Amino acid sequence: MKRTVSFVLALLVLASAAAFFPSQAGAAVSVDGCYGNYSRCRQLALGSDVGWFKMTLMLTGCDLAFGVCLYNAN
Repeated sequence: MKRTVSFVLALLVLASAAAFFPSQAGAAVSVDGCYGNYSRCRQLALGSDVGWFKMTLMLTGCDLAFGVCLYNAN
């Protein structure tokens, strides 16, 4: 049982490390692409049929993703 738990934890650590570091193809982004994705994200969030709290979380996610995209583009 201890081996199984330690193996699963090791796999989770490796999977999270692989998901955290961006791939080389995704590293080259343009500022225009960031603005396009941001606009599309806001349109999808505002067009969804959810409550005000979930809408706020979705729009905050769009803002955070936009900031990360701009940071990576520069």
